[in-house]
Amino acid sequence: MDGVIYNREDLLRDLPAIDQECKDPQLVCRAFLKWGPSFAERVNGDFAICLYRQNQNRAFFFRDHLGIRPLVISRNGQAVYFATDMMGLCKAMYNNGKIDPDYLLNQFIWEGYDYDLLPHKKAKKVKPAHYCQIDAENEQCIRYWHPETIKKDKKLHAGQVIQDLEKILTDAVHIRADKRFNASAHVSGALDSGVVAALARKAYPHQEKFPGFSWTPLRAKKTDQMPYDERDLVKKTAAINNITPVFADYGPEDCIQKKEFDWRSSASYLAERKVIGLAQDHKVNLIFSGWGGDEFISIGHRGIDADLVREFDWTYFLKKYPLSKPRKAMSALLFRGLFPGVLRTHDKYKTYDAIHQYIKKKLGSNVVPRKQRFRYRSRREVHLQLLWLGHLGQRTADWYVAGRRNGIEYRYPLLDKRIVEYMLKVPSRALVGGLHYRVILRAIGKHLLPPEVANNISKEDPVGNAYHVYLAKKVMPHLMDQIDSFASNPDLDFVDFDLLRKNMPDMVLPESMNFTKKDASIFPYLKGAHDFTKAYYAKP
Repeated sequence: MDGVIYNREDLLRDLPAIDQECKDPQLVCRAFLKWGPSFAERVNGDFAICLYRQNQNRAFFFRDHLGIRPLVISRNGQAVYFATDMMGLCKAMYNNGKIDPDYLLNQFIWEGYDYDLLPHKKAKKVKPAHYCQIDAENEQCIRYWHPETIKKDKKLHAGQVIQDLEKILTDAVHIRADKRFNASAHVSGALDSGVVAALARKAYPHQEKFPGFSWTPLRAKKTDQMPYDERDLVKKTAAINNITPVFADYGPEDCIQKKEFDWRSSASYLAERKVIGLAQDHKVNLIFSGWGGDEFISIGHRGIDADLVREFDWTYFLKKYPLSKPRKAMSALLFRGLFPGVLRTHDKYKTYDAIHQYIKKKLGSNVVPRKQRFRYRSRREVHLQLLWLGHLGQRTADWYVAGRRNGIEYRYPLLDKRIVEYMLKVPSRALVGGLHYRVILRAIGKHLLPPEVANNISKEDPVGNAYHVYLAKKVMPHLMDQIDSFASNPDLDFVDFDLLRKNMPDMVLPESMNFTKKDASIFPYLKGAHDFTKAYYAKP
């Protein structure tokens, strides 16, 4: 077993014969013996579990509800191999053959991105909230958690929802605050990380210094045109919560140097790699993260307006979009109410034509068309689709591996399964707060965050965004100079390098976060895929 069981007391109440001081693996075994594979649904925790029943010659592999802990299995004859380092298992067992081209191609697309792909088809991820049952003849993967069966409670009102979720979230932080660790947290100018960081700090009053890590580099420059400086918001949140702000400073040299590349991570964030180093410098080994808030407790507009229109809740709809602003109200009625998800797709699934034009159709035709967009008709569908698409577990899996290899553990209170289950009961009218949105976390954070953060309706980091454009301008020429090296890589033969060379003279480096059709944005993807193949094939 790898992971932590957070609701030990609940399980122990139903297992009275067991020693109250037993370790988590023993508790899991006893729960399995009593309830069978369905025991996993009762557990609240972050876990990857393997159980073997010798008398049946049958193995069971369980992954937690939200996919916090990664788990991969591979069957080779009668042997079954498993690991929490998914890339590591593939490399250890299968790097004598060619990397699955669909896996590499997957890195170049947004729309239709398949989070289950791995470098080798024989290795399979255990999906969140699933267990795999394997014996000599059969292999089954079964979902043990069914949140879609949760009924909406129309009696819930905003005040009750805020009160209940504040209690659940506070406890979600508390049960993750293992005092054996020296803790820290991510801090930004947004609600999610700010609230989590403030609650986490309260859970560690004995800790003299509590670092709060920000992704906005110190060297980034603010201009007069920018509405605010993310770093100022971080400092204010840190000041009122006795948190020490620490900024993950990085520059063009970090983007170019190969030593910064982590081939195990398919969603590698340079800023977070810097955070891991800073955590080591500050001698902390646990990081609280606000990841997952947008999908559940701090959901924005997605699906809410559609619910209000479909249920004829015009009072609440007009509370959000008063007739004093008719154009905004009409736009919301059409594109968020009557036709939700048509234009407002989740940005991880948008088509990126500037890259697609260089993907040969022999491999790209089955994933490039605009058919796999994330669409929804209700807020309930938003929650459930985001739960099962796999993008939540993508980041947590990558950070798990990078963190554990450097002695760092991550905790995600906003991905507590109780929060997910509660949000599926909440009627959308309870999430309407006039012209504001994210009303639940905004209310919870009212006494934890400075007014500038608690009332900030933007999730943007103007300084950080501008700095990323600056980095792109500095780094792109170095990446473009490597086109011959990329083209000589046989694993990248699905890229049309002839067309790419032809268009290179006309390519425009980014002047904003929007790129031109013939831009150089494919080169970071080429660099990442190329470096991955080199590291993957290299000997340990």
